[in-house]
Amino acid sequence: MESSLLVICWNSKDISLDGLDKELEEHKNYDVHIGSLSSELRSLHEKFLDLGVRLKNRKVANSSLENLSGVWTWTTGGCASSARSSEDDGAE
Repeated sequence: MESSLLVICWNSKDISLDGLDKELEEHKNYDVHIGSLSSELRSLHEKFLDLGVRLKNRKVANSSLENLSGVWTWTTGGCASSARSSEDDGAE
């Protein structure tokens, strides 16, 4: 009785070797596509990390320049220190 049950179940599913080959080929194509996407995601992630580092460096540089702007004055002939001497204060 078990064998007839298996035959009934097997026959109820319309499975052919051609269909299995086609499905296997589709899955192989999916694997290739997924591999390509994975590679692209890795590349984008590396670019994202690089941009993050560049942005952080730019913020540090801007902050440093803002701190220096109070120390240096820019003139057409170059830059000169704006550090004040004791003579500027009237002290002797």
